Parts: sequence; C-alpha cells; structure tokens
Amino acid sequence: MKIGLSITIIMMSLATGWGSTPSPPGDRPRHAIASFNSLQPKWYNWDLNALGVYCATWDAAKPYEWRRKYSWASICGLVGPQGQAACGKCLKVTNAATRAVVTVRVLDQCSSEEIELELDTFNDLDTGDTGHDDGGRLHVDYQFVDCGDELMVDQSAESKNILVSGH
Repeated sequence: MKIGLSITIIMMSLATGWGSTPSPPGDRPRHAIASFNSLQPKWYNWDLNALGVYCATWDAAKPYEWRRKYSWASICGLVGPQGQAACGKCLKVTNAATRAVVTVRVLDQCSSEEIELELDTFNDLDTGDTGHDDGGRLHVDYQFVDCGDELMVDQSAESKNILVSGH
C-alpha cells in the first residue's frame, strides 16, 4: 500500500506512439502534462519498503544517499523502460514554458500513462506560478538521463576514522 499522494504527468500524443519502446539516456525529450499530489519519502526517511513502492523489491537495500539523491517518480505507459527495467533510472523533467528543470529517480509504477512526482518537484517546476492556477497542470518535457550513480560508493560497512592534522 502506498503512503502519501503523488504528482501525475499524463502523456500527450506522440508522433512515435504509445508503449514501452526503449528510450536510452540522452534520447530526445517527450511531451507530457504534469499535475500534482504528494508522495513524501522524506517523512519516511526515504524507506522504499515503508512507502510500498514497486521498486522496493530491487532497490530498498540501496545506500541511503542513493535513495535520497533525487526526488522520486512513478512511471507507466510512457515511452522508455517499464516495470523493473525502469527502477532506479533518472528522468530530466522540464517545464515547457519556463524551462525550469528537475531530475527525478524512478522508484514506482502507476496505473495509467503518466509520471507521478513529489509535490515539491512540481513546485520546483512551476516557476511561472501557472501550474496551480491551471488546475494543477503544467506542460513538460521528460527525458531519460544518466543518474551519475557511478560516482556514489557505499562505504558504510568499510568506513574508517582518519585523523588528519596539519602543522
């Protein structure tokens, strides 16, 4: 069972059609409509199991820094990876009007052709203050991007205290 609410981005018609065609990092942006609710992982210390997200099966044991590095997103029915293949991937989401950009990590799935984001993410994108006035909707572009996780190393089991002294 999911705890909290979520932001929803509903796909607009695409020339390439609907479905699960792979969208590698760096692929061209796709168009969508964003709306909001609120999933609050910070209230649950970014615990995938506590929130009951789909990707918890594969990603719940990831390091804390990995889990909190980006806002969380849910996807389904979009162009790009689906199901387990989408878990842990990152999306760059851009406000089509203001060009405000956020990067989010896919950690859940949903029931229709949409992306669900945290409320704070929607607010970060709504730099023109039109999203709340327009029934909670924003025109956005999304694109799968590299999360940059290769730079993250979990050293928790191997951490050591080192005293550095300068004279």
